[in-house]
Amino acid sequence: MAQFQVGLSMAGAISAGAYTAGVVDFLCEALSEWEKVRGQADIPQHRTAITVMSGASAGGIITALLPVALADGIKPVTRPAGAMPPGGTAPNPNLYTLPALYRAWVERPTLFEDPKGGLLGLRDLADSKAPVCSALDTTILDEVCAEALQPRSGGQAAPHPWIGSKLHLFLTVSNLHGVPYGVAFSGTDARGEAISDLHVIQLHGDRVHFALSNVGAAVMSSVWADQDPATTLDIGELFHGGALPPAWVEFGQAALATSAFPIGLKARLLSRPSADIANLQWPIERPALTRILPAFPKTPVGATYGFANVDGGMINNEPFEFAHWTLLQDPTQSVHNESKGAKADRAILMIDPFPEAPAFDFDEKQDNSLVWVLKKLVPTLTQQARFKLEELVAAADEDRFSRFMIQPERGNATASVSGERAIACGLLGGFGGFLDRRLRAHDYQLGRRNCQWFLRHSFCLPPENPLVAGGDWTAPAKARFQTKDGKGTTYHPIIPLLGTANLEVPAPAWPSLEPGIVDTLMQHARERADAVVDRLIDTQISSWVLRQVANAAWSMGLRSWALGMIKDKAVADLKARGHIPP
Repeated sequence: MAQFQVGLSMAGAISAGAYTAGVVDFLCEALSEWEKVRGQADIPQHRTAITVMSGASAGGIITALLPVALADGIKPVTRPAGAMPPGGTAPNPNLYTLPALYRAWVERPTLFEDPKGGLLGLRDLADSKAPVCSALDTTILDEVCAEALQPRSGGQAAPHPWIGSKLHLFLTVSNLHGVPYGVAFSGTDARGEAISDLHVIQLHGDRVHFALSNVGAAVMSSVWADQDPATTLDIGELFHGGALPPAWVEFGQAALATSAFPIGLKARLLSRPSADIANLQWPIERPALTRILPAFPKTPVGATYGFANVDGGMINNEPFEFAHWTLLQDPTQSVHNESKGAKADRAILMIDPFPEAPAFDFDEKQDNSLVWVLKKLVPTLTQQARFKLEELVAAADEDRFSRFMIQPERGNATASVSGERAIACGLLGGFGGFLDRRLRAHDYQLGRRNCQWFLRHSFCLPPENPLVAGGDWTAPAKARFQTKDGKGTTYHPIIPLLGTANLEVPAPAWPSLEPGIVDTLMQHARERADAVVDRLIDTQISSWVLRQVANAAWSMGLRSWALGMIKDKAVADLKARGHIPP
């Protein structure tokens, strides 16, 4: 049986992670439905398996939660009868198939809808001595993580044959502690004797690596990832009841760390054996057996390296290189996956709710005023940190059959919008989806619909590929499962759509919200802002006089300025996107 390996890479998205969650929900439905009818004469018999996942920020959370949701099993929840579109052919009846993923991305995360308090709640400040760790209350995120990893007493699904038996997970983090590395230089001292010294540079774009077993049964190996230090986890440990094992606690913190949006969400503390850092594998071409050693001061044997982390997307928002290198057949022979359609047998599938490039105007008027420079500084640093020259060079030699991407698209054959404008969670810089569950529910369904279209029309191979030309595809299977591009060229799907996955996922209606939602938002924002500022003044300013000055500045002007900016932005975005009347 021929096999096609898939590496999922999920970009940062904030609340638009609901879209990515919908994509992978349908992807798993399609793989599961195919498995149910495997063996029939007109069904392709090759195997497609997900062997690695990498993610940043919201994509990192999904990278962590998806294996846990799969261990609970594929459990379709159908649409209410009144929600089924009238007429036409029967649509896909499923609202979702992975309840844990839907709950984590649609039902739970909110600014203020949760009765106990959402991201604009005050539970993190209930202890009068607690410091301010973030602008928003992340208690609800801690609860979502704890619910997902809650030990169960039995009920584990059998390992899925379309998931790798050793599933590699890479979550990017922005390491605030950093790791020093030295570049050696030679010279002479005052006596003319040769000396060697280090120019020390600091790495902050970090990642954490987990290797999960018993989620899947597809036996595959990775020359590169199998050598990289990883925390090994058995998904079965979540199904024995009792307390959560320490390694799983660290796993949960890593999921929260990759999504810790700077300032907005609480930074997370992680640790690893310092010896692991010396053995890290790097997604770059280098001589065999070469290790890149950190320039730590002398550390005790067995020392643990601790590091605080914020959002991995701040430095590496599309970490597809980890999936790429994990998929490589032998990186000592070639650092490219076969990209020609006639030979491809593995590919990266990137899911990116915000694929738009930063706006670039060649004729933009340049300025050197202080305010202009300050406005440009953070975007400049972020975009440079995310620039990947090595991937740009690699892409110059690669065709499309080793890299695929799913991005939002909404509309019909005559009119459509794509990218950030297609998703409901795109307002307020990506945080807007937390305003209302209907926004997140829309994007989850759009993700499912876009994934279905992608699998049917884009994620395909030409007839001469061994996957199709070999013995796993009968003539009836080739006739049944095919698509044509704009030039009339025939292609065959890497994942054929069967069962419910072959029934069209209905286009979700664009959500309309009540205009009063802005007033509700501002009420909770005002309460949160006052509590945060009061706590900061009390804990960070020791002088009584300066505390009075700070309180006066906040109450007499800064509060109305800050809240006014939020309100103006919310109203403008909601109106421009058609969520409230103009």
